[in-house]
Amino acid sequence: MAGKSDITLLVDGVDENDADAVELTRLAGVLAKRIPRLCELRTVYDGEDLVPGQHVPRNIRNNVKSRAAYQRNLRLASVNIARPMVDSVTIRQRPNGFRLLDDERERSVDAEREWRSCRMTLKARDLFSQRNLYGRSYAMVCRGGGKDYVQPLSPWQCVMEPDGSAAIVYGYDELSGVESLTIYRLDYADDGSVSGVHSRVAQLESESRSIPAESDTETIYAVANGDRKGDFSFTPGYKWVSDVNRNWDYAAQCGTLPIVGLSTADGFGLFEPYLSNIYRIAQLNFDRTCVMMTQAFRQRAFKNFPRATYQEDDIEVKEGRKKTGDKIDFADLYVANPAGLWVLPDGVDVWESQSTDVTPWTTALQNEMKQLADMSMTPFGINSNDTGGSASGADLKREGVLFKAQDLNERADDALVRIMRMALVLDGKPDAADEDFTTLWLPIMPIQYSDPASAASQLNGIVS
Repeated sequence: MAGKSDITLLVDGVDENDADAVELTRLAGVLAKRIPRLCELRTVYDGEDLVPGQHVPRNIRNNVKSRAAYQRNLRLASVNIARPMVDSVTIRQRPNGFRLLDDERERSVDAEREWRSCRMTLKARDLFSQRNLYGRSYAMVCRGGGKDYVQPLSPWQCVMEPDGSAAIVYGYDELSGVESLTIYRLDYADDGSVSGVHSRVAQLESESRSIPAESDTETIYAVANGDRKGDFSFTPGYKWVSDVNRNWDYAAQCGTLPIVGLSTADGFGLFEPYLSNIYRIAQLNFDRTCVMMTQAFRQRAFKNFPRATYQEDDIEVKEGRKKTGDKIDFADLYVANPAGLWVLPDGVDVWESQSTDVTPWTTALQNEMKQLADMSMTPFGINSNDTGGSASGADLKREGVLFKAQDLNERADDALVRIMRMALVLDGKPDAADEDFTTLWLPIMPIQYSDPASAASQLNGIVS
């Protein structure tokens, strides 16, 4: 890792002794470096990823008529299989309140009221969806919207240290043309405990954003599909515009930043490790589509054609439609239509192309889908591995996604509890900082009441 002396600080008028400036510069670099991958993930999730145009033969790219057809094939070749890989897990993550650990039978009523007051039922779904798509998501607890203390933060605008000791939030004000970077850091006592939280804001006048907004789909798709440069960075010249803000007592009491992060096990989106498989499937689909398009109309050729001009004994000359010596327009003469009649000179043979069997492409696509379903533990219906149509086979196809949802629920528990603790302290309940509770979840699989009923009837007379 580069030393402090090798870093060009984004904030003017400071040196390497300004720890906030050093940390802000480093995290801003991490955020900017991550943006191209976020563009790629968002584009694939939206189904807007295209097979690169350079895969089209050069002679076709340079032909105006053929280029339009192949551009349509580029669009048709996209197969959106990333969305079900994310949504199949997200829809199974359903928080259902909080339980106090001191008494397993007692629910934390205060936490559940705070959850409802902060409208976390919908916000939690957004947090889970972004975490499952990008690998990370964030939420900030702060004052602002009455008793709605929780504000989701997108990974397009926020990045955090893995240990939760620091985070930055990026913002851009289009009306004033000002970019801002706000850093949040933990303060530690001599014994290593959290003694406080502080923040600082740095701003820079700019006519445009340094990184694209999450809503700017035109730029996002262009970057991901190679139609626009994908290198982003922040320009030095920021200035501290505020004193150190230490009004984060509610967060310090809970021993955390006011920003809480949710992450997958490895920090990758659920389909991010399988991008090569997704692109391979799109390429196979593109190749198959192109072959089917070119074979829709058979190509023909004439062999041993003796001449290229009309002679006096040709029917066209005798009927007065052509003159001797006129050049033969083969495209007009041999039109492919159901009632067409061709007149060929003696000794001329007609060659006709044969259709290509696309079965190998179809088989390869099915095998790729099965492989992706296995590796990502995602059920793709008929595209997943054969299970013989049995009930146990159907359960086997769902097993992987259920385990993924359960794992992500357990990883989200700590973040949700910290969010609720801070919200409760901010709402005037300081004792909540030391309260120990955990998240309750609805069943990942809906309960089939026929199952316990069947089990009860089988146990009748066997157990008391």
